[in-house]
Amino acid sequence: MGVETPEPVASSTRFRPILGGDAYLTRVVFYKERSFSREQFRDFMFAQWQAHEDMIQLVRALRGYRGLRVDVISNEGRELAEFRSRKFGVTECIDFFIYPSFVHFRKPDEDIYRVALDVSQTPPELSVYVEDRAMLVDVARGLGMHGIVHTGIESTRKALAELGLTPAR
Repeated sequence: MGVETPEPVASSTRFRPILGGDAYLTRVVFYKERSFSREQFRDFMFAQWQAHEDMIQLVRALRGYRGLRVDVISNEGRELAEFRSRKFGVTECIDFFIYPSFVHFRKPDEDIYRVALDVSQTPPELSVYVEDRAMLVDVARGLGMHGIVHTGIESTRKALAELGLTPAR
């Protein structure tokens, strides 16, 4: 859609307001007149999401394996998160979601990880954090969680197996 964003906002994760869908779009996309509507932009954004079926199947297999729970920490906004959860049916294989718009922290702020640990009532040493960005995995490791940098389904399966987590395929 050819959307350039205004000057970057301060990058501090703490104390920065978490903007909802309309406020975010107003500040980042519609701060000036556009040749497309909010609805067209939303439709375009939602159409970009594609399911990673192999990962969804792995999550389904992990959930309940040896009493495991599956929780999600995501920086997605509320509207996108709710859309994606409905579209891909992941609410049936995820125990709970932690989103910045609900808890007012975002990754890499350690507090969002702590909220997930508190809500799950799981000690960090019994938790596994899987993420495609190494820096965010390092934050989780710094809190005592096991961390896996997701680069592909097979490497993630192998890393889980090294932790003794080998659910049936």
